[in-house]
Amino acid sequence: MKTKLILFALLIVSIFTYSQKVENNESVHYGKFLPAEITNIGFGLMANTFNKFMIENNINHNSNKSKTTFVISVANKPYKSVFYKFDINLLKLIEVELRFDNEEQAVNYMLENFNTKKKFIEHKKDKPYAINAWQFRNKVFIIGKIPRSRWGD
Repeated sequence: MKTKLILFALLIVSIFTYSQKVENNESVHYGKFLPAEITNIGFGLMANTFNKFMIENNINHNSNKSKTTFVISVANKPYKSVFYKFDINLLKLIEVELRFDNEEQAVNYMLENFNTKKKFIEHKKDKPYAINAWQFRNKVFIIGKIPRSRWGD
């Protein structure tokens, strides 16, 4: 019992440390809008940090050669896969794409998570950029409008 408690405490400390490191060094934002399959991430996360996290946590994924697009398959969710896309110049997370079996599931996800069928926009005063989300066919796109990136100004 004591060993389990110590291991649990170490796990909590390592998760907190990883979260603090990402937040302090890479300035990630709007993580609450991203799917829960991978925690402690947000827009602005560097591609190499993301790749390292995927490997260290043994998360089954595919990626392109340049490590700017990562795909994970998902079970027991309305969406079947999640694409994490990084800007090719800044190498920061700028887009998350969710793919569903059909358009109705994508519309329902938008309603449940963004309270709209149309485009969702949020820009908090304490954040350096806005995020947008929208549904198109069987997909939902969530983007960070990071300056000098594909989705920036």
